[in-house]
Amino acid sequence: MQLEVYIDVLFFVNTVMDFLILMIVDRVRRQGASKKRMLLGAAIGGVIACVLAVVRLPMILSFFIAYVLTAFLIIRIVFGKQKKGTLVLNVIYLLFITFMLGGAISSIYTYTKAGYYIRMILAGDSSMRGITLLILAAAIILSGLLLYRKTRREKKDESNIYPIMMKVNEEAVNCNAFLDTGNGLRDPVFGTPVILVEKNLLGDIYERIKEKRPELIRVIPYRSVGKAEGLLMGLKLDELIIMNGEEKISNRSVIAALSDVSLDGKRRYQALLHTELFHG
Repeated sequence: MQLEVYIDVLFFVNTVMDFLILMIVDRVRRQGASKKRMLLGAAIGGVIACVLAVVRLPMILSFFIAYVLTAFLIIRIVFGKQKKGTLVLNVIYLLFITFMLGGAISSIYTYTKAGYYIRMILAGDSSMRGITLLILAAAIILSGLLLYRKTRREKKDESNIYPIMMKVNEEAVNCNAFLDTGNGLRDPVFGTPVILVEKNLLGDIYERIKEKRPELIRVIPYRSVGKAEGLLMGLKLDELIIMNGEEKISNRSVIAALSDVSLDGKRRYQALLHTELFHG
């Protein structure tokens, strides 16, 4: 049985996958490489893969060239001159991500219909195969860019999450809170900044003090997208402490409005902060 190798297919697949892997390495390692350098490195990786597919070499030598020499060469091209330790670490990241991604793709190819459709494409007309590969390459790159943007947005969100402590009626409740730049809620009477807190955190305290200490209870009007207006029940905190790294920011004039719905589907935080609170 003779194995037929399509050089154009091999080059496209390897170049696109190398480009995506280099994007991931660059993002994880924060090297700041340009897209042109990553594309050049990916293309060189694609060329080497084609050469190794045509030139028959001993398996060990072929593996060494494909995964060691090529990795060092690509990293050197993409990230420029680096210290030995940094260079080696970047190569390790490159190889680790390559094997992880390769295993995932192999599983998809083997256990889904993706393998069937790929074989159908390769068995088709050669002119159409080139167009199809271009479309697939564009789709893969677009998917990678969307994943990159999503990951970047999630990391930015996580950098705005702070541990907080709410003190009221000699009780303390701890949770994580998100710094919401769009939160402009204030007490309509006193102008006190308002944070939004999931009701399950302060609901019991609210029920215990609404009759004993009614002066702490507040009614906060609000407006939101999809709902013209509404009212939120809340209570005045004795103190709100925000842990910003080693710094503790204390605020004694804060209202906690109670939300009946979860503020974050991933449960990373249970409260929304007001930007003014970081002034102490």
